[in-house]
Amino acid sequence: MTENKIELITYRKIAEQLIGAITINIAGVSINQEEAIKEVYGLVKKARIIITTGKGRSGYIAQFFAQRLSHILEIGKVWFIDDSTTPSISEDCLVIMVTGSGETRSQIEIAKEVKEIGAKLVVATSKPKSTIGKLADVLILISGRNTKESESVLPLGTGFELAALVVLEALNGYIIKKDKVPPEKLKNSHRNLE
Repeated sequence: MTENKIELITYRKIAEQLIGAITINIAGVSINQEEAIKEVYGLVKKARIIITTGKGRSGYIAQFFAQRLSHILEIGKVWFIDDSTTPSISEDCLVIMVTGSGETRSQIEIAKEVKEIGAKLVVATSKPKSTIGKLADVLILISGRNTKESESVLPLGTGFELAALVVLEALNGYIIKKDKVPPEKLKNSHRNLE
């Protein structure tokens, strides 16, 4: 067997392990988090402004989610926290935070500010008893952050981040179906300047 063939087999095995681990992480959300997803949907519909936040790779997931959600909802309703044009919030707003550990210092400060203002806080995390988890109005529990992740093909929170990406995109899909958002709306909301 050639070295290239061995490398391809190794790559395929790793890809299969990734898919298997993500499927397990997502299955827990599908089965156990139905009420939380419905509650988040209600908060999304009521909020005047929605801001997503996260740091590092979780931040990219939050930004990915915000971009698609902005195509679904009214223009100017959804923002990612690090955009320079992000508006201030008040008690009629919603902040959706993605944090595997629930202990990222900058995100703890944001969560505390959200609670002081009186806005709602949704947290997607693996750690419901974390500092941020305890501050959440609604928790979306996503496994993937555990003590054995260093032995996995999904190190340093990768399992959580990939599962969070799928779970939040499924939430967008849920909103599209529930609100019967037509494909033209998504297309017309998409950026057309390059």
